[in-house]
Amino acid sequence: MHTVKSSCHNSLPEQSGLLRLQEHPMVQPRVSAWRSKFVHYSIPVPERQHDLVSKDGRFELGFFNPGSSKNRYLGIWFKNIPVQTVVWVANRLKPINDSSGVLMLNSSGSLVLLSQNSTIVAWSANSTNQASNPIVQLLDSGNLVVRDEKEQNPKNYLWQSFDYPCDTLLPGMKLGWDLRTGQEWRLSAWKSPEDPSPRELTFGIRTQ
Repeated sequence: MHTVKSSCHNSLPEQSGLLRLQEHPMVQPRVSAWRSKFVHYSIPVPERQHDLVSKDGRFELGFFNPGSSKNRYLGIWFKNIPVQTVVWVANRLKPINDSSGVLMLNSSGSLVLLSQNSTIVAWSANSTNQASNPIVQLLDSGNLVVRDEKEQNPKNYLWQSFDYPCDTLLPGMKLGWDLRTGQEWRLSAWKSPEDPSPRELTFGIRTQ
């Protein structure tokens, strides 16, 4: 598991993708996880040296353009295979249509993706509880998680991407319903290779 302490990971060396770090002067960037002090990852299209990479090197978080589209999305893909295979997309419904893009973890533990020079929220993920020291980690499973660094149980997540699947079921993900909370897990196909927004074609479990 990598740990970046700022808004995404652990120590800076190994990075490859499209996330350029804009640091708060009081925060030190890290590589596989980040802490909250408003550290921003801005991602210019040609550069990929600051993507978030899982500790085992299998998964990578960064910005990408699907197919021939000029729209940009924040997603997770398999890092070391020739054809980019995206397994999760954050802003499926609201692409970034210019060269801007900043992902930040705020002090309350919420992830926010901004576009248009940080004036428009393209996507956000709110934590279930307040955290005193929130960090973001990309796990070896491909799960992007937010948790409190002081939490003794490392699996007690404030938010996780596995709760919001796209079109790919990875080991450890769920399908179905949580009847207590109303949480539903189901897959939904991309509209096209250039458009990851969800089609009507879905796969899941229905309750009777």
